[in-house]
Amino acid sequence: MLRGTHPSGKRIKERKLRALCRQVFRTLHLSIPADLDAQVVSVSPDADPARLIVILAPTYPDVELGTIAQRLARLGPSLRCDVANAIHRKRAPELVFRLSRGDPAGAPPREERF
Repeated sequence: MLRGTHPSGKRIKERKLRALCRQVFRTLHLSIPADLDAQVVSVSPDADPARLIVILAPTYPDVELGTIAQRLARLGPSLRCDVANAIHRKRAPELVFRLSRGDPAGAPPREERF
């Protein structure tokens, strides 16, 4: 049997990926400053395991998503650094930030990559 083809191997990779997402969620939850006016809703893997999708929602309903996106553009690299320091991996995953108001019928979420 070839290495990595065992059925439980896929489950192990999925479990490790879920654990990584939880670690990144906790790290970002603690690292995002209050003046960003956004909170982490979820962290999930992208099609490429080296990239994680981070969904953020405004803390208050009157906060503009554009304002959050601008602040996030400045903070993104330092947030990725915080994640790199918190996880135990050879490379820190790329973080793709998506902003959402929680309205699935609304416009597609904005996306910022860091």
